[in-house]
Amino acid sequence: MPDDINISAFIWYHADSNLQTDLLAWLGQVKRATGIQGRLLVRKQPDKTTYMEIYDNVKPQLIDIIEDLAGQTPCFSDIQRRCESFSSLSDISS
Repeated sequence: MPDDINISAFIWYHADSNLQTDLLAWLGQVKRATGIQGRLLVRKQPDKTTYMEIYDNVKPQLIDIIEDLAGQTPCFSDIQRRCESFSSLSDISS
């Protein structure tokens, strides 16, 4: 994806539901470090809890910064984060 096109990034992972407070604090850490306000969604099932961070209308490089920061954050030490990025068709069709 070209670096000059804004994307929406969806980062999801399975984590213990007891980490919810830490994950909300994580969004504040991202905001302070990058200026990006992300959203956190949750899906609770009997056998696992899945979280999804959403960052809308950002440069791809900022997602790299967020992932580097996550790698330094203790609550993610045993969590495999998966990131998918999408751009608007109107941004890439020209």
